Amino acid sequence: MFCTHTQSGVALVDTNGNLRPCCRARTESWQNNPQDDEWSKLPTIFDVETLDELHKKKPYIELQNELASGEFPKICVECKVEEREGFRSRRVETNDLFSRGDLHVKGAIQDLEIALDFTCNMMCRMCNPGQSSKWGSKKELVKELNMYNMVSDADMTNTKYRTYQEQMKHVLDNTDLSHLRFIKIEGGEPFYSKHFEWFLDKLDREVIEPDKFELMIVTNGSVYPKKTILDKLLKFPNLVITFSIDAIEELAECIRWGVDWKTIDGNMRQYNKHKDAGEIRHLMTNSVISILNFNRMKELTTYFSDIGIETGYHLLTTPDYLSIYQLPKDVRMKHLTGNKKIDDILMADIDIAPELDRTLKHIELLDTHTDTKFEAVNKEALQIIKENI
Repeated sequence: MFCTHTQSGVALVDTNGNLRPCCRARTESWQNNPQDDEWSKLPTIFDVETLDELHKKKPYIELQNELASGEFPKICVECKVEEREGFRSRRVETNDLFSRGDLHVKGAIQDLEIALDFTCNMMCRMCNPGQSSKWGSKKELVKELNMYNMVSDADMTNTKYRTYQEQMKHVLDNTDLSHLRFIKIEGGEPFYSKHFEWFLDKLDREVIEPDKFELMIVTNGSVYPKKTILDKLLKFPNLVITFSIDAIEELAECIRWGVDWKTIDGNMRQYNKHKDAGEIRHLMTNSVISILNFNRMKELTTYFSDIGIETGYHLLTTPDYLSIYQLPKDVRMKHLTGNKKIDDILMADIDIAPELDRTLKHIELLDTHTDTKFEAVNKEALQIIKENI
């Protein structure tokens, strides 16, 4: 078994700066239990000066060897579960991409998933302070959630955040990105990132085969970039804008709290003009199916179809208390949509122990700190949760 990510991929998507092979790699077990899984203690961005040669170091070599033996490493549990259930995992998708046209250059950084920083104007219910500055500002909420073990990176401070931001720029500045084939820039909200324009300029200078390089920006849709940024983006021939949109209208404002739906809808329609003009290769979504929206997917697919945006769906398995797999399969099947991708997710046999009392507590606490109450926008889902406790 082989995974391109363990050979040439890096994901830096939390303020701890963990240098994971991809964003799906689960490192919580050894972070919480330092004596467990010694081999999987990956370095952080604070331990290195460059990403060059990273995959020749011991943790990555051991990941590569375990995969070669036919076993999924413990941190690769999400791909293991998805492949067992017949889904195309991140491993499979990337391997297929790199096998087309012989794109792999061993030893080179080729697949990046990065957050340049975590400046964000939203506080999404499935997110945490380690990925959103707006979350980090809600110190009382973080304290309350931490009492129920519901927040990761709960000790994030502004000092730590700024340190990450500057160290990220330093390390990327020292890294050879000439053989890059794919990069996903996320956040936070990437269009607010302090070094976003600088990094676009670096990519423009260094990538030697831009026609074989895909630049994906993952945005919450709340920002339409200023002209200087837009002009730099449109220079890349394989530009993809991916919207993190899990619902529409009031439910969208509740799940991803902080910006009104009218603004997001208007921005997506603006982006669509660039796609129609051939300036953006793809506009697509990465919609997370969770216990907060599983019963409202049909209206979401109709909306995206109407405005001409490709749809992509992702099953949520962590945190457990927001996963649909706490609900019995017969309950989930009542909300099938006719869309194969969605229905396969709804019907999957994934074993997650119910923690629906914690689900209700999480909803209650988030309701207290936002101006949109979940019951007011998805009463049906709340009732289903209560009936299955």
